[in-house]
Parts: sequence; structure tokens; C-alpha cells
Amino acid sequence: MDKRIQLAADMFDRHRPIIGNTTLARALGFANLAALRQARRRGHIHLHIFKVSGRRGFFALTADVVEWLQAAAADNYGSAQEQGLFQGHPNFADEGKA
Repeated sequence: MDKRIQLAADMFDRHRPIIGNTTLARALGFANLAALRQARRRGHIHLHIFKVSGRRGFFALTADVVEWLQAAAADNYGSAQEQGLFQGHPNFADEGKA
């Protein structure tokens, strides 16, 4: 199965339609909720994060988190590939060959 499809399926199975608070922070790569809050205040989060009436903290749609992760990975992968960081790596042996 394609890694992107597997990621989406795993995220939906685990979190259902929304992800919140500490789980959201971890999914986005932050050490804790305070780091997520700080990044959000500084405008460094390019993901729609919202509040839910009657609930504490921040939430995001699981689908949006999956898209964000995939875009971040694609950006980093392209940059790493351009720098030759995957050269000789067994998991990426066929990359760059046409």
C-alpha cells in the first residue's frame, strides 16, 4: 500500500475526524502543547487549527493534519534528494533513476 494512503488510514483509525491538544502537538512534531501554542502565536502553523465550544485546547481535522504531514515530508524529501542525502541509502536506491 502507498505510504501516503497508509498514513491517512492509520491517522483516521487512531484519531477519528479531529485531533486535539497534546496529540495534535505530537503529530505536528512539537515536543509539547506549549511549543504548539507558541508556534501558533508566532504564526508558524500553516494549518487550520480551531477551538471547539465547551472543550479546552486546539483541534485540527485529521484530514488536514495528514495533508500537512504529507506536504512537509514532500518538501523535505525534495530538498534532501537535491542535496544527495539519500544517495546510497537502501530504502531509496531507485530514487532519481528514470
